Amino acid sequence: MEIAEREERALLDRYLETARGLGCPTPDPETAWAQYRMAAVHGYYLWSITRRVDPAIINVFVGHLGASVTRHVSFRLLGL
Repeated sequence: MEIAEREERALLDRYLETARGLGCPTPDPETAWAQYRMAAVHGYYLWSITRRVDPAIINVFVGHLGASVTRHVSFRLLGL
């Protein structure tokens, strides 16, 4: 497992903390975490239809994003 995968919740919390410190409105941590988990589907879809990038790069991104969608049960969160 990649470091980012182990630390993604902490990274998101740090991002929210920084944004709040700069005066940006942010969702509460649980809402942000649910939105983050659902958002992986968008990246997965967009990279899976990409055709103007080297296929080897596309395969890496689709692989990582597919693992994220699975790990976060993103489709279930979206009601799919």
